[in-house]
Amino acid sequence: MVPVHSCWSARAFAARARGARVYRHGRTAQRRNRKGGTRGLAVNTRMATGPPGRGRASSARAAVVCALLLAVGLARWPVPDVVASPAGAEQGHRGPPGPAAARWTLAQGWPRLPAGLRVGAGSGVAVDAEGHVWLLHRAGQAFTNDTPIEVPTVLRLHPDTGRVERAWGGGRFLSPHGLAIDHEGMLWITDVMANTVHRFTPEGRELLRVGRPYSRVQALCVEVRTVLPHLPCPLADDQFARPTDVAVAPDGSFHVADGYRNTRVARFAASGRFIDAWGSLGNADDELYLPHGIAMDARGRLLVADRRNARVQVRDRDGTVLAQWRPEGMGRPFGVTVGPGGEVLVADGGDALDLPGS
Repeated sequence: MVPVHSCWSARAFAARARGARVYRHGRTAQRRNRKGGTRGLAVNTRMATGPPGRGRASSARAAVVCALLLAVGLARWPVPDVVASPAGAEQGHRGPPGPAAARWTLAQGWPRLPAGLRVGAGSGVAVDAEGHVWLLHRAGQAFTNDTPIEVPTVLRLHPDTGRVERAWGGGRFLSPHGLAIDHEGMLWITDVMANTVHRFTPEGRELLRVGRPYSRVQALCVEVRTVLPHLPCPLADDQFARPTDVAVAPDGSFHVADGYRNTRVARFAASGRFIDAWGSLGNADDELYLPHGIAMDARGRLLVADRRNARVQVRDRDGTVLAQWRPEGMGRPFGVTVGPGGEVLVADGGDALDLPGS
């Protein structure tokens, strides 16, 4: 058998082939497509065993195949330009009206975590109907972690004291990313490395899981798509490629922001049955470039944090574009949610194309 290897030369090859452009906005400089374009490939599939002495030859063949694929692909599927941000956003696309002057103060000493509990990057946060704050974190593990995190990664915090009231999730996730709470109080969590979406009770009992493992061909294709984002891969409708977030409708159907490598929003019935999907890679009005967060307002409209396009898209449940929000001064939206009064809250990543572990 021929072992499956990473294309170790992909980083330098891609950087040279694509010019490694740098965009500057004010004092901030970001390398173009830092996460996808110049990072190279890191296939996580294990090497298949074979007769002694064939490994080096197989590595050479794999490198040649990857180099040819990259060379052809970069010519056929060019990478879309990254939209400028934030102050240069189109002035004609204003966001929704909001409070004239929102005031925020830091709650000192909150939360209060027990000694010995290791909490890493907080990848998701949500508030349930009773006011409890739920925190999703990676316990210090990297974004690309590929082994189960043994530490409890889901914490329920008291809204006033910040004390941990409940903790679970140890051994269940590789890289938990998005967190949402539906109208029944159930928790929805995406795992970007397992390519799965889960629904849990507040006690941690799994009710639904959507997403299927890759074959070796699919895994290699999706990894190459990191460099060639337009590369078509033979994925089924219910297979994700690093899903980022979930928005749940009152009828139990849900939309998944399948953001990092599929660049789509997929709709499922409450049972987990795939219904349809919309979105394609680009920066036109009906396209997406890393849908990183998603929420649904009281009117049933979907709000999509289109991160690399530095905008919030407003669509109906069938995917029709209703509006594009680029409020003056907003950078790249990493997350979006709807407050109790209907106000739209956006987690603004500033001018960063990608942050470490994002």
